[in-house]
Amino acid sequence: YVIDAVPERDDLGCQQLITSTAHFEEVRSLLDRTLSLMGLSASAKNCADLLNELKGLSGRLSMRLASVAAKSPGTGNVGSELIALALVRGQCRKASDEDSCWLDLNRGFFVPLDDVRDLVPVPEWIDDENEQEGASAGVTAARADLLYVEIPKTRGRISLRFVEVKYRRHLSQARSPDLADRIADQVAVTRQRWLDCFFDEKVSTTERTLRAARLGRVLRFYAEKARRHNLRE
Repeated sequence: YVIDAVPERDDLGCQQLITSTAHFEEVRSLLDRTLSLMGLSASAKNCADLLNELKGLSGRLSMRLASVAAKSPGTGNVGSELIALALVRGQCRKASDEDSCWLDLNRGFFVPLDDVRDLVPVPEWIDDENEQEGASAGVTAARADLLYVEIPKTRGRISLRFVEVKYRRHLSQARSPDLADRIADQVAVTRQRWLDCFFDEKVSTTERTLRAARLGRVLRFYAEKARRHNLRE
């Protein structure tokens, strides 16, 4: 079954199709330990729901569960944050126009920024390893997790929002002002890198046009994917 297709990532050279067969017991074993550490039930229904939510964001994210499980126990927090991404999408899928907190997936869609990494280019002084880990090079090295593209209710410009998801098991940690500041800084840096990529007047008009055309193709790719899930026609 084709479970992932990545649109035109420059670092991959062409469109990539990644195939895999599905064996649910294997998936459940991957989720079991992570869900236990998070204090959540690893029931068959929960595992299926979480996997479906991750696939709704990106098939690549669902496959990262396997790579996380193969690494040392110290990488468990990565698995927890993947589960957190799935839970966020589940809440957004149930959101309505009147909801002031969650982002409505009937009127908008997510682009996972790690799938198409050159949409938010990394400064040349940051190497790939620090970009991936984030912490090693500080907040300036890390991009936000998601781009939310909202379709206007009437004719007008689309709205773009950057979203960062963090997982903390204890409420006191989740309410930490330092954590909130770190998230705000990370989103602000991502936004600035986005503006520099697509709107920097130092970049030639031709180059900006080519980048905008590429962005349009990527947004169309994820809009069509979202239409198969939740996005209204």
